Amino acid sequence: MVASVVVSAAVLTSAFAQMSYAVPYVDPAGDSGGDLDITLVSVDTDRTSGTITFAVTVTGFDPASWDGQTRSISVLIDADMNRSTGGGGFEFRLFAWTGPQVLRSTFDRWNGTTFQIVPTSPSMSFSRSGNVLTWVFNKAEVGTTGGFDFWLNTAIHPGNGTVNVRDRAPDDAGIGLWWRYTMDTEPAVPRPAPAPQPVVVRPVFGSARTVPAKPVAGKKLVFTLAVNRSNTGAPLTAGKMICDPSVAGKVIRHVESFTGGKARLTFVVPKTANGKLLKVKVTIKNGAQSATKVVAFKVS
Repeated sequence: MVASVVVSAAVLTSAFAQMSYAVPYVDPAGDSGGDLDITLVSVDTDRTSGTITFAVTVTGFDPASWDGQTRSISVLIDADMNRSTGGGGFEFRLFAWTGPQVLRSTFDRWNGTTFQIVPTSPSMSFSRSGNVLTWVFNKAEVGTTGGFDFWLNTAIHPGNGTVNVRDRAPDDAGIGLWWRYTMDTEPAVPRPAPAPQPVVVRPVFGSARTVPAKPVAGKKLVFTLAVNRSNTGAPLTAGKMICDPSVAGKVIRHVESFTGGKARLTFVVPKTANGKLLKVKVTIKNGAQSATKVVAFKVS
């Protein structure tokens, strides 16, 4: 039978409010494609008891409704800071996954052949508060004394046998550059949590379409242009639209709107535009970021 640690019902306060000497490791926000995004890891050691606390901030781990996909996160610990030992260079793994209305975790140790689930002891626990997942264990259970190297990854399991990796922290862990945590003999200087870095979102244009398919002189035309987020590819739902449909440099009176990631213009093509070039220029501004697209049609 596979042993597991069920999430504690206790509500935790902020990781940094609890950990006076926690060391922060920051991973960029918005680098996971919009789901299972690790943004902050804090590691702390109680110098008296040897208790280690891992607090990982990850968004999108426990969606409000079940979508048929299991989500998981792994914390991979190289306890002896030697890549040539252990399984894949690490000896200990903190693992958590979420399914339909369930959140579970295991502590796994390399036994020389495979990773084996460690029976939980009174010093081991797992809990969740909002977007923060917290593991607590003793350094003796990891087999480390002075420190360790570690990295994390998140994944989505669609249920068809595939695994889609969403985020690695640090980002270059795949080439062997891991984070290092050192257990100081003296209390470290308290470090405040770094201010979260804002996610820069640029407008990215998708496909344009018109109704009817070809502009006709003297007839109504509806022009629609898809606008997406640069960081996730999802529809951009905020921003300001500036547009100028024109023929021969003369702007055409029109009605415009920008909602739900769609830039929309409605106007009547001038009767005198037959055989001429109709240009539709659309600019979308999102804060300091902007993008412009010009689409041209020959009027019939």
